[in-house]
Amino acid sequence: MQQRSNRSGVCLGVAFLLTLTAATTAAVAVPQQHGGGYGPPPAAPPAPPPSENPPANPPPAETDPADLDAPEEPNDPAAPAAPATPAAPTAPAAPPARVDCAAPEKAWVAKLAADDRTALEPNLGYLLPPPTDGVRALDNSSAALPTGKIIVLQSVDAAATAPTVLDKLATALGELHTSGDVVIVALQVPNKLDAAEKKLAKFQSKATIMLDTDGVWCDTIGLYKKPANLIIDRGGAVRYIGLTDKGVAEAVKLLAAEPARTTPPAMRPDLAKAKSEADANTAGAADATKTAQFPTYTTPVTNAIDLRGKQAPTLSVDTWIAKPADTKGKVIVVDFFFTGCPPCRAAIPHMNELAAHYGDQVAVVGVSFENKSTYDTGRNRFRTDFDKVKYAIGLDTSRTMINAFGVRSYPCIAVISADNVVRWQGHPNSLDAQVMDPIVAANKAMVAASGGGKGKGSTKKSQRGWATSPS
Repeated sequence: MQQRSNRSGVCLGVAFLLTLTAATTAAVAVPQQHGGGYGPPPAAPPAPPPSENPPANPPPAETDPADLDAPEEPNDPAAPAAPATPAAPTAPAAPPARVDCAAPEKAWVAKLAADDRTALEPNLGYLLPPPTDGVRALDNSSAALPTGKIIVLQSVDAAATAPTVLDKLATALGELHTSGDVVIVALQVPNKLDAAEKKLAKFQSKATIMLDTDGVWCDTIGLYKKPANLIIDRGGAVRYIGLTDKGVAEAVKLLAAEPARTTPPAMRPDLAKAKSEADANTAGAADATKTAQFPTYTTPVTNAIDLRGKQAPTLSVDTWIAKPADTKGKVIVVDFFFTGCPPCRAAIPHMNELAAHYGDQVAVVGVSFENKSTYDTGRNRFRTDFDKVKYAIGLDTSRTMINAFGVRSYPCIAVISADNVVRWQGHPNSLDAQVMDPIVAANKAMVAASGGGKGKGSTKKSQRGWATSPS
């Protein structure tokens, strides 16, 4: 009896401890996930009052038989979606600003004439002006500058002096250059481009070669006859100018170690103002074009791509014979020819008559695919014809314009209005007053309505620079 009583006491004690443990555990609040975040659990509903005679085995809850096979209903597409959490406001992008430029060490500075250095200084801290329409790559690839790279822009005049400076720069830069993080861009100034191209072809492994065919980009940057350089950081800002090859290497090392800049460089104030004015003029010209009544011509074009009514390719040549054409505000008559073409030579008197008859309203421009040597040979051979030429002639040796117009036979004429739209194409013999008079009249009305002035038919050299400007 005593042994059985002890066993009963142990069992009762264990049962009591288990009951006490369960009660204690239920009293402790365990963190649970509710509504997407951690927090206290929701309050439990109040317990129903105890039944006097609770059933020993309560019956299971009844289920509607129709619900057993019913598929799960999708969300109602018409129901309003839960409001999205608003995104955190982003800080506005920093406006472009001039970048501070550290003065180079004295030993880094190259010897430049005072006016050459003065011409380059306005670029410091500002966005490098992009290549203009007259710039082309030696290999005829895109003339756009690389982005995200440190650029050493070095001007050269290979027609006058062998561009050995490119060898010196590549050697001084060493691994910085071969790594691809630094790009040397050699810019040939507009001097004897045919001769320069042959010499520069040997340096294509050292640098990206570009040629400024009309001098506009060189003048914008401030590069003239004396070779000089500009060092541009990864963000596109000009940071140094006029350095020696060793100075370039030291400057590049500093730029390579700089952290990425979040503020973009600003455009030069003078260029920003010019762009604003040009945009305003373009808008005015567009409005004037809508009111100008240009004639339309439907005769099939057989000697080139039909570009009538479309924007004309940029008037760009590699070399001008004598002086460049002044086309501002004028109707441009482009005569594609070559010296060995008899019909082309036969059209010269007619082109002279057009130039003389319309005066300042029209600019006649002869464009040949020949290089300077071939042109000179043909001109000398047919001197009696070419001595009579009274209009500008340019050599499109790279065939940029010729290919853009898709010229298939010669001679070939394209007439372009001042808003750079092709108005007529065909053979010179078909270009008469009946075609020209309505185009010239509409162009004159358009230029007047847009506030533009007519060209004066002459050009002059700027005080310091390569390009010509209207007098």
